[in-house]
Amino acid sequence: MKDDELIASAPQKTTENLQVLSETYTVEVTEPYVMPTTSSDVDDITSLQQKIDYLLSDNFLSEWMQSLSSSLFKLEGTATEDFYEPGFSDPNAMLCPEMGSTLQVFIFVTSAPDHRKERQSIRETWGTIGNRSDVALGFVVGATHNRTLEYKLQRESLAKGDLIRTNSIDSYKNLTLKSLSMLEWTLTYCPMTQFVLKTDDDMFLNMRLLLNFHGNTSERY
Repeated sequence: MKDDELIASAPQKTTENLQVLSETYTVEVTEPYVMPTTSSDVDDITSLQQKIDYLLSDNFLSEWMQSLSSSLFKLEGTATEDFYEPGFSDPNAMLCPEMGSTLQVFIFVTSAPDHRKERQSIRETWGTIGNRSDVALGFVVGATHNRTLEYKLQRESLAKGDLIRTNSIDSYKNLTLKSLSMLEWTLTYCPMTQFVLKTDDDMFLNMRLLLNFHGNTSERY
């Protein structure tokens, strides 16, 4: 083939799509495209095509996956299911009537086993929900090895009816497990509530502003 036959005109703008690893890259050529006329140009294009073919080949994907599965990229640790004990020693499911279908918001208050005064303060202040039937509150308290404290917690739960007792030991390191227990409790006993709020027993909530904020959820969300 003659050299002049290798020269071809092209549109002012051409687009080629290259799909690599499920992602599409667009290459735009704004200048007139001229077919290669020298052996060096042809070699460059051949080399580029070989690289593209390799990226798209199963061999590249296989090597890439093997590198990810090597010991350098492995995450070491313990699965959550191996140390999280699901369930509740005292769920107090009645805190969420009708599976939460009538609730605007359910409030979880994380509390340590020996924080009875803090819990009582909340009951007497911002935790006083009055006659509202669309808001509910529960104190999330973990297990303890202290028999005396455990007995007091059982009596408090019977008297107040607002403790949610988890099976995990209550400790600072297990706060994440407490959060998992809240999610489990919500899915099990209160899946239809519109909102869930988590706070601590050393916090103050402005219930009036909170309820006003959630008052027109259909318009806001």
